[in-house]
Amino acid sequence: MHSSCAPSALAPSATAPGRAVVRAAKLAASLAHAVAMALLLVAAWPLQAARAADDAADAQAALRKDIGQVVVAGPSWETFTNPDGTGLYHETLNALFGRHGIPVARRYMPSERARLLVTQGQVDMQTCYGFETIAPPLLLPRHPMYEGRYAVFFSRSAVPDWRGVESMRGRTVAWRLGYYNDKSLPVPVRPIEVKSGESALNMVLLGRADFYLEDTNLLDASLRRTAMPFDPAAYRIEPVGERRYYPVFNDSPRGRRLLRLYDEGMARMARSGELRRIFKKWGHRYPDYATTDAGAAGSRTARPEAGNAPHGPGAASGANPNADRACPACPAP
Repeated sequence: MHSSCAPSALAPSATAPGRAVVRAAKLAASLAHAVAMALLLVAAWPLQAARAADDAADAQAALRKDIGQVVVAGPSWETFTNPDGTGLYHETLNALFGRHGIPVARRYMPSERARLLVTQGQVDMQTCYGFETIAPPLLLPRHPMYEGRYAVFFSRSAVPDWRGVESMRGRTVAWRLGYYNDKSLPVPVRPIEVKSGESALNMVLLGRADFYLEDTNLLDASLRRTAMPFDPAAYRIEPVGERRYYPVFNDSPRGRRLLRLYDEGMARMARSGELRRIFKKWGHRYPDYATTDAGAAGSRTARPEAGNAPHGPGAASGANPNADRACPACPAP
């Protein structure tokens, strides 16, 4: 066979470099396209971020315009709603709504009147409410503003043998109007509702009631404020329960919107640690916001044998410093 007619052994190897060049060119083109797209995205990102920031600012401005200000009503309580605008509730709401640029206005009044004004839509919120359910047209949020213990103040001579809440059965118990009800204690009692903590305290000091029932912080405040002299060693304080306190909103489009802002804000502040810092600043026990919800609102009665610690800074966990001793915040006689 003529040598020119024989298959060339060099043909495959001669075309391989050509195919490699083509593949390399395609790869280079793909890489160039990817780089170009990446550069395009990088160049566009600041514009997209700026547009998103503008959209967020517009939404915040619209929210501020729609809401105006939030009007909160309720009593003035030491370390919670001080008249100078400081306190746990004030600072929490300022931080929560302040993030949206929404100012908070406060009106001080008894709880019953505050709740009536929320019902009528004349104010936005009442601080605060400690029962399990609330009647329409009022709403409770998921997250509480405060979780505290309540206790009774009583004379040692009137109740010489304290056996827990069972010692209260059938006895007269004074408390602030609207603050407690027949579900706050596991035994039947004869309630006496009065307008202030000092009035309830004086009922016991004058022998007109057997017990004064109150949140431990408010009880301490009543003891500091009373003008009636008494011997602290002749009286005793015992914890009888604990409960969560929720702000109250109106069941209206505006009220539901504010409730949503409140719950979202409380969750955000809890995650960031801001809420814990506010509670620590004011010396109040921090609730477990991972488990709170409005369905769990209301009273949880303390078992006498559990040795619940008093509410407030320095309270020892698992101990009961109030047991069998004079009231801790009583003024000198």
